[in-house]
Amino acid sequence: MTTVTTRGLCLRFWYRAYGAQRVKFNLLQRASFDVNATLISSIRPNLDIDWREAIIYRQTSGNYEFIFEG
Repeated sequence: MTTVTTRGLCLRFWYRAYGAQRVKFNLLQRASFDVNATLISSIRPNLDIDWREAIIYRQTSGNYEFIFEG
């Protein structure tokens, strides 16, 4: 559970996609005690051996869970 303040939040992570299939990484946000999650970012990485950085800013205040889906 993460609390987003009025200043916002920066999510920074690294990812790597290697293989023969196209993949997609989704980042979802779900409010506390809510059943449904909202898609806030979808990344279709290039299939290579390099690590890539993703930086996502959120300015919605409240308590949220962030879900990585791949």
